[in-house]
Amino acid sequence: MAEPDAPTPPADLPGGDEPPEGGASARSAPAFDLQKTWNWLVANARQMGRDLVEQALLLYFGYQQPDLPFWARARIAGALLYVISPIDLIPDLLPGGLLDDLAILNLALRSVQRYLSDDTRAKARAQLVKWFGEG
Repeated sequence: MAEPDAPTPPADLPGGDEPPEGGASARSAPAFDLQKTWNWLVANARQMGRDLVEQALLLYFGYQQPDLPFWARARIAGALLYVISPIDLIPDLLPGGLLDDLAILNLALRSVQRYLSDDTRAKARAQLVKWFGEG
């Protein structure tokens, strides 16, 4: 459960299995719950550290871009699903337990970063500054 002062999700957050803005096609990406991903980010932001959160936010907001290619949307969904999944290669409670999450997010981000818009980067940056301040 999120802390009382935890930020609320952006107003344009699509819910549940609804397709991202721009409609769905027969080849839509795997559906996952963006609200659950947001809640996980809020609850774990401080523990994960700035770098991991920045990558997760870029992917989170990037997934919502209507012009994102199918394969990129699927890769982002897979990475974010892995990160919020309770089943990990390295359990998160162990020392260094977030390293596998960081690696998955890093690989996904590297493969889709050229498709991320300036608006997506600005949204991720603004949320990062809200949570961590300038830095």
